[in-house]
Amino acid sequence: MSVVVKGELILQDRETGEQLTIKASELDFQSDVIDEDREMGAEIFHVAEVEVEIWGEIRTVRIEVSEYPEGCLNYEDLDSGGLDVVQSFTVDIVLDDER
Repeated sequence: MSVVVKGELILQDRETGEQLTIKASELDFQSDVIDEDREMGAEIFHVAEVEVEIWGEIRTVRIEVSEYPEGCLNYEDLDSGGLDVVQSFTVDIVLDDER
């Protein structure tokens, strides 16, 4: 199974209005099995982080995706590094041969 992210994330600094864009192709997900012994099988946790710079300040944007049961999107969470989200990615879990 793989996390597939499409589109782009547009973030905006609420003080200055400056926007920045993170493309789906910039994400590199790291995956880890969190709990192998759950009732419906393993829970797999996928995380990608991207550092962005706004007005000389580095911020970390973090996307977390939980897959449980295996092959099903359980939840996704976005930490925008304190920036406002104007537009977000679409996230899905697919079989590797469906990519």
